Amino acid sequence: MISPKDVASLVPEVYAEYRQVVADGVMFFLERLTGPRLSAILAGQAALPAEAPPSQRLVGLMRECPALHKLGQVLARRRELDPGFRRRLQTLESMQSRIDLSEVRPVILRELGDHIERYRIRLEAQALAEASVAVVIPFTWAGHNRSKAAAKREAGVLKVLKPRAAEYLEEDLEILGQVADFLDERRKIYGLPPVEFREVFDEVRTILLHEIQVSGEQAHLAAAGRRYAGRRDVWVPRLYPFSTAGVTAMERVDGVKVTEASGESYRLRRNLARTIARALITEAIFSRRERTIFHGDPHAGNLLAVPDGRLGVLDWSLTGELSRHDRVQMSQILARALCGDRAGMAEAISRLASETPSREIVRPVVDRAMWELHSLLRPTVDWLMRLMDGAARAGVRFRPDLLLFRKSFFTLEGVITDLCPECSMEDFITEVLIEEFAGEWPTRWLRPPLSRDYATHLSNADLLEIGTMAPMRAMRWWLGL
Repeated sequence: MISPKDVASLVPEVYAEYRQVVADGVMFFLERLTGPRLSAILAGQAALPAEAPPSQRLVGLMRECPALHKLGQVLARRRELDPGFRRRLQTLESMQSRIDLSEVRPVILRELGDHIERYRIRLEAQALAEASVAVVIPFTWAGHNRSKAAAKREAGVLKVLKPRAAEYLEEDLEILGQVADFLDERRKIYGLPPVEFREVFDEVRTILLHEIQVSGEQAHLAAAGRRYAGRRDVWVPRLYPFSTAGVTAMERVDGVKVTEASGESYRLRRNLARTIARALITEAIFSRRERTIFHGDPHAGNLLAVPDGRLGVLDWSLTGELSRHDRVQMSQILARALCGDRAGMAEAISRLASETPSREIVRPVVDRAMWELHSLLRPTVDWLMRLMDGAARAGVRFRPDLLLFRKSFFTLEGVITDLCPECSMEDFITEVLIEEFAGEWPTRWLRPPLSRDYATHLSNADLLEIGTMAPMRAMRWWLGL
């Protein structure tokens, strides 16, 4: 029903060199699924119309496998993919639940126990939504004022792991580990770059396992609530006091998926897009904290347009951290590019890597990135993320959090484009950059010239060099040198 040729045809032209690898990897994965799961997948495939296109069949397969489901959500907003395939992948972002509540009700009753009576919790009859590993069930409760005289009840949701979700995810990841070994062994046959697939996979595996760590999500949710507490344009659901080790109880956020607000006025769409960029990207890039968290899974299903204009940000099971060192080195890559300093760019990439790469790996990456810069007026964060993408494919090892941030950036870039085609992520980043420069300018007169203790992470010495070298680079570009 799904042939290697069908799978290969869905890989976009920009990644044409990987078509055979992807096709062989998918078939290798399918052949190693356990009997009951494979039977369920085949039954689902048989239920599709005989003329169903490969894209529909592949998305149907992804829905049944938690790890592939997550991969589909990651790819759903990538502009390189065929529009029809992207639309099918976007159905994986938020789905009507197929779970029978009788399958999860015993878990809820066991976990909540006496809390049900104490907080007068009433479950609704139907699940609200289903994600890759969890199901969301709406309920009402007496609220923080639990007096029986209180008439108003608060609306909330319970997030519970789907039956056998942890087991299925573990199986998926075990097989994907075998896929990594398979690709490592056949690297020369495919002509693949010197990437250690098993090592990269082991890092990604650690990230994906956070999806089933309920207590971890609750800690992330509480931290996000504190971080965004002062913002009136962002709504992070409150964690309720009767959450347990197996069930997360939180405030219900009512709204529509942000990309479904595309029919609204330009002003509303632009405001939402601007909030997305500022809350989920620039707060991480321009933070002065030693370490700052960011949302690691910001697909459109986790971002809601709330009727009062706020952005609802859901599902904090996946988060990452950017350190001050990470932010400084990323800023240095951009600054060195402005100056035309290829050696400085290579040094910043090496400092950003978890293991120092060889010059033979980094030099072609820098040369290619500088060539691409000829078509741009200036280096952008999008350009930087694509440089890191190219470096990773060439064999540079980055920390998992940097890989996660790169993924989040590309996901949000696609979400913003689908929400507001007239808007640009880079424009919003530039707005914040100008604001930060203006705010920090008075203090620059009082700081040492090499200090980078600024939101922009650039020292006065960096700015002096940019001011001196950037015009020369622009002149060379204009002369075609």
